[in-house]
Amino acid sequence: MSQEITPELKDTICDHCHCVDQKFLHLVWFEGKDQKFCTSCVLFSHPLSFCPTCLVPHRIDGVTPNISRCNRCHSYSHGICMSTNGSPVGAASMCSTCINPDGLIFMSKDIKNKGKDGFSKGIDVNAAHLLFAAAKIAHNSISVAHDELAYDADIMVAEAILAKEKATEYVKKCTKIETGGPSLLDSLTNGEKGTSFETLVEAGRLQKLSIHDAACNGRKRKAVLGIDLNKKYC
Repeated sequence: MSQEITPELKDTICDHCHCVDQKFLHLVWFEGKDQKFCTSCVLFSHPLSFCPTCLVPHRIDGVTPNISRCNRCHSYSHGICMSTNGSPVGAASMCSTCINPDGLIFMSKDIKNKGKDGFSKGIDVNAAHLLFAAAKIAHNSISVAHDELAYDADIMVAEAILAKEKATEYVKKCTKIETGGPSLLDSLTNGEKGTSFETLVEAGRLQKLSIHDAACNGRKRKAVLGIDLNKKYC
């Protein structure tokens, strides 16, 4: 029988590898949405964001001096790290992850208690470096996504304001009686300043309705008087 996924259980499942009961889940922006990744999945899904050997995250602006590129996965390592990661002599340059993918697997270990009997769950120095790198990468991904979305929102607001100003200008132009003459909007608002665009539109709609009603009443009067509406009179 499959286990029901409750909100409490979902908070312990990695959205990428779907492993249950991950001790650490990082909120990361990946493929256009925020997701919860375990430490290893953050590192495997962002190979260009850190040095696979020393696990130091690269700068967001991409300025990292003295780096070398892996010929297999195209990740970037520090030059000194690439030269000392144990890659075969004479072979194409490979990063530490391509040489040993298990190096990015985050696992807790049984650590002997100091001064006491028994063991307890904990992490060693290498696991701590993995955890820190994943946390930094996740933070950077959220920060970059926030800046991009905020910029897009500012652009949309500016475009909306410009569109509203143009619409108001077009309404005023369309309601001009003659060039340089008074606008029908002036009569609708009684010359009041600061009238909202929505009020002007509603007033214009009511005026159109009154003009339509007047035209209909005129046709009715002609019909009562027996005037042929299709006949031209001199």
